[in-house]
Amino acid sequence: MPRAYRPQRPSLVAAAIVVAGLIWPGAGPLAQVEAPRAAPPLVQEVGRLVSRYFYDPDVARRVWAEARAAHGDLPTDPTDDEVAAALQAMLGELGASHTGHYTQGEVAYYELLDIFARDDWAP
Repeated sequence: MPRAYRPQRPSLVAAAIVVAGLIWPGAGPLAQVEAPRAAPPLVQEVGRLVSRYFYDPDVARRVWAEARAAHGDLPTDPTDDEVAAALQAMLGELGASHTGHYTQGEVAYYELLDIFARDDWAP
């Protein structure tokens, strides 16, 4: 039986977006990306991060809303795999290279954790 969704570390999601090269300091007003109320907390957090850091606020506003409508129809109690697949599809709609959602079952998750959370684990 698949296990129920567990929220991931928001710092790791932020790290994935930073690594993706989505931060553009000269971006104008931040796009407001809103997720439906039923969205799991991780989907809401990724929407907030895309809204805040994606290099083109107009694309973020338009494409993220379309991606949420197309891929964000999750069950009431989604599994980790269902949430990960939905996020991967939504981030893919942005059309930005090096953008993705990594789970604990992937080596990239630990590579990013090593880069961005090194101080959290240092002796």
